[in-house]
Amino acid sequence: MKTEEKLKLIENEIDDRVREFARKRHGDKRRAFGFKVMSVLLAAIITVLLGLKVEAGWSDLLRNIALVFGALITVINAYEAFYDYRALWIRRTVTLVNLYKLQRDFRFYKSGTEPGEISRAEVEKFKERLDEIMDRDLRNWLKLRDADPDQLE
Repeated sequence: MKTEEKLKLIENEIDDRVREFARKRHGDKRRAFGFKVMSVLLAAIITVLLGLKVEAGWSDLLRNIALVFGALITVINAYEAFYDYRALWIRRTVTLVNLYKLQRDFRFYKSGTEPGEISRAEVEKFKERLDEIMDRDLRNWLKLRDADPDQLE
């Protein structure tokens, strides 16, 4: 494969990873925020339901609704703790920043080099940096999941 083709291939791969991680990061941020807000809102509703002064017939209904919301908070918090979207959001942010740096360095190299002057060694270095970023992200993801990072090899 020609060096120019490798350069284009690496460029496309970097751009694809940037788009992927930006999208995933945005989704993780939304989920982290959404689960936190749901928990807080449900807790506030429970407090209001249990504190309302109403007729005896309504009192039992409101306590039962508060009980269901309390159980729902438990389920939401367990789900959020298992997937830990906040930690994923932070992790993806770090990976995305590293990808942005790589993308910027790549574009800087490409813009200052004539097509015939492209160094095969430099293209390989960009590929190695991309591989390192992706491997580091995978290792950190495995740590979040309490999995053995040594499974990679």
